[in-house]
Amino acid sequence: MDPELKSKLNSLEYKLIDLEVKLNTILELLEKDVQPNCKKMSSHIDFVDGVYETVKSPLGYICSKVSVQSGNKEAYSLADKK
Repeated sequence: MDPELKSKLNSLEYKLIDLEVKLNTILELLEKDVQPNCKKMSSHIDFVDGVYETVKSPLGYICSKVSVQSGNKEAYSLADKK
């Protein structure tokens, strides 16, 4: 085999091994760090949504009453305006 070709093949093999090590490191980080943190964030979002659903109506009622008492005739709503 040509020495230059053999050198190039060895170089490619080392680069491939290096890429494989880096890919394994990335996969390990994703599995050990990112996935659990995403699950924590998802449960936090669910908690915040639940609290918002619980206080949305009473808070809207209070805001409407305060708005009327302050002389503002516009109705206040916590729902999204479309």
